[in-house]
Amino acid sequence: MQFIDTHSHLYSSQFDEDRTQAINDAISAGVSTILLPNISSEYTKGMLEVCGEFPENCFPMTVSYTHLRAHETRGN
Repeated sequence: MQFIDTHSHLYSSQFDEDRTQAINDAISAGVSTILLPNISSEYTKGMLEVCGEFPENCFPMTVSYTHLRAHETRGN
C-alpha cells in the first residue's frame, strides 16, 4: 500500500535538522508522494529545494488565499 501526504510544510526551518531523515522515513513507511503547499513567497526557495532533493516524491503546490482574505475583510 502506498500513501500520499497531501499537506506538508517540511520545507519550514523548524525541520532543518531532521528534514531529510523525516522524508526518508516517510518514504520507507510507504508514503510515495508528499505535496508541499507554499505558505508565502519567502518559503518558495526552500520548498523548491526540498522538491529538487526528492524529485520522485515531493511536489510543490501554490495555494491562493485571496478568497480567504476577502472573507476576512468583509467580516464573513
